[in-house]
Amino acid sequence: MRSHISRRQVLKWLGMGTAGAYLAACAPAVPAASPPAAEEAASASAIFDWKRYAGTELRYVGETQPLSDHVLSILPEFEEMTGIKVNTEILPWAQMVQKIRVELMASNEDMDVFQLPAGAEERNVWFDAGWLNDIGPWVDDPSMTHEGYDLWEDMGRDYLMEGYASRGSLVSVPMQMSAMIGYYHKDLFEEYGIEGPPRDFDELEAAAKTVQEMSGGDIFGITMRGKPPVPTSVFKGFLGGMGIMWEDEDGVPLMDSEEAIAAFDFYGRLLRLYGPPGSPNIDHVGAVNIFSQGKAGMIIDDAVFRKDFQEPSKSVVAGNIGYFLMPKGPNGQRASAGGWSITVGGLSEKKEAGWYLLQYLSNKESMLKYVLDGGAAPRRSPYESAQYKEQATQDDLDYVQVLLDSRAIGDFSPPAPPSIINLMKARESIAQVIVASIEGNDVRAAAQKSQQELLQMLEEQEDQ
Repeated sequence: MRSHISRRQVLKWLGMGTAGAYLAACAPAVPAASPPAAEEAASASAIFDWKRYAGTELRYVGETQPLSDHVLSILPEFEEMTGIKVNTEILPWAQMVQKIRVELMASNEDMDVFQLPAGAEERNVWFDAGWLNDIGPWVDDPSMTHEGYDLWEDMGRDYLMEGYASRGSLVSVPMQMSAMIGYYHKDLFEEYGIEGPPRDFDELEAAAKTVQEMSGGDIFGITMRGKPPVPTSVFKGFLGGMGIMWEDEDGVPLMDSEEAIAAFDFYGRLLRLYGPPGSPNIDHVGAVNIFSQGKAGMIIDDAVFRKDFQEPSKSVVAGNIGYFLMPKGPNGQRASAGGWSITVGGLSEKKEAGWYLLQYLSNKESMLKYVLDGGAAPRRSPYESAQYKEQATQDDLDYVQVLLDSRAIGDFSPPAPPSIINLMKARESIAQVIVASIEGNDVRAAAQKSQQELLQMLEEQEDQ
């Protein structure tokens, strides 16, 4: 069922579900080529100069989350060192995704540097549309990349090319090592006699039930995402526990399979019986807030939120949090892995200056600061540094170990069937099954409906 994405498909699917087909016609006619500056620099001096693009003004678009807090904290240093001015727009996830998509479809040339909300097959679509650059030549060019950046070795070439490349070209740089992990309130577990964090699905439900019952309903057993389309990112780990992922080896969705139905049923039952009321209207921001305020005993969500949970000014459970690997299901154990990356816009007129910003944000020194401030970097060097070893607490070590274990069992596919180009539409369809399960409706019927919708999406792709 898989097929190469045609130019016509690119235009068709980029125009659906966002800004309308009339904007798709504005998309560039050719894929992004290798950065011209890298080719020119090959015959020029190999001396790297941070001031080369002084006076340039860049635009940066990112999501409201701890990674953006880190970016904002180090931008003044970058501006002083380079003479480049950076204007930032930090938005909630849905607004950020919408803004980036719509402006790229309108061929706006000032989308210079931004967080990349695209994965796997959809990333290929963006690359084919000319929205992304091949940044590999910049990485390898000593006139464009400062000595010591050491990207390939410090992050791992295979890791980068598996998760952050398109058509064999590196198109973004990961900024955080991330996975969907479990957090639990250690004091509550001790008070209620729960022996350690849950290791499998049965223990997960038992712990949620215990917290709910022993607190008299004052504290929810667990909170997770329920509002479409965002729960599919967490749900992927539940699918893996049932022994499947989104589709079979031929690219056919599996959402009406017995394994998927079991995963939908379990995810929804957890929130229906032990989660907060109105879970179908709770996204990741809402779930994080519920756990931060001590209103839930557990949450499964992105590892990036650990910094918020451990910040006393934001969280009443700071200092009382434990971490656990995505629990094992009856037929397997997979962690939804990945993490936000940052890219230089393919339509930007300031690509080279944008690369300067991206490499500064992702270099060893910046990533070390991120780690020392509670973040999790995809580079190895921060964890090998003397500063980290001197500062690291047992909590830091526990957290990093869960992340490393998650990466070992990680699935880096997108949060929907990879063969479907219109990822957001697919996520919406699958998330409606989760909503049906949370609300106690007919899960099998909802799963069958979603399966037919996904098959229709694939058929429409083939017809383009």
